[in-house]
Amino acid sequence: MAKIAVEFEPTPGSCSNNEPGRLVRRVLASGEGWSVADVLCTAGPHDRPFEEWHACACVAIVIAGSFQYQSSAGRELMTPGSLFLGNATQHFECSHEHETSDRCISFSYQAPYFEALVAEAAVRSRGPRFQRLRVPPARELSALIARAVALAANATKRPCGEHRPANSDWEGIGVELATGALSLANRSPLNQESSPAAEARVT
Repeated sequence: MAKIAVEFEPTPGSCSNNEPGRLVRRVLASGEGWSVADVLCTAGPHDRPFEEWHACACVAIVIAGSFQYQSSAGRELMTPGSLFLGNATQHFECSHEHETSDRCISFSYQAPYFEALVAEAAVRSRGPRFQRLRVPPARELSALIARAVALAANATKRPCGEHRPANSDWEGIGVELATGALSLANRSPLNQESSPAAEARVT
C-alpha cells in the first residue's frame, strides 16, 4: 500500500475545524454505461454524517485516508487499498470518526452495463449485486489497482489539453475491477462488521 501513497499525489488536504467538509469529484473518463472519477472528501470528526444513496453500482479504490462506511448491510472501516462497494439504490452513510479526509478512484456502472459485463465474465456469484460493503486489500487485485492509481496520478498531473489516458484503458480496468470485486465480495463466509476496537487499532 505504500506504493499507492508514493504514486498518487497530492494526498488529501484537510480543512480547519471551522470549515465544513466537502466532496470534490473530478471525472477522469466515461463511456456508455460507465464512468470513473477522482473523489476527494475533506470531512473529518467534526462533520455530522448524513444519508446518501448509490444511483449506480459502484466500486471505489481507497487510495488515501480512512473512513467508516455504513448501510443496512453492516458497517466497515475503509482503509487504503481496500475497495468500497455499492449497489444501485442502496442507502448509506460515511463518517470520519478518527481521521480527516480521504481520497478514492471511483468507478460507476449503470445497471444494464453492469449486468452485461457480469454475465459475459461468467462470474460465480449470487447475481449482479455485492453481498459485502468492502473487499480488503487483495493480492489478486493488486496489479490492477496499481494500474488505476498510476493512470489517475498521470491524469491529475497533466495540464488541461495534454494527452490523457484513453477511455479504453479506463474501461478495461473498470471491467476487471468490477468482476474481480464481485467474485471476491461474494465468497463465503460473508463479511464481519468492524468493531470500534479494531477501528481504533487501524486508525
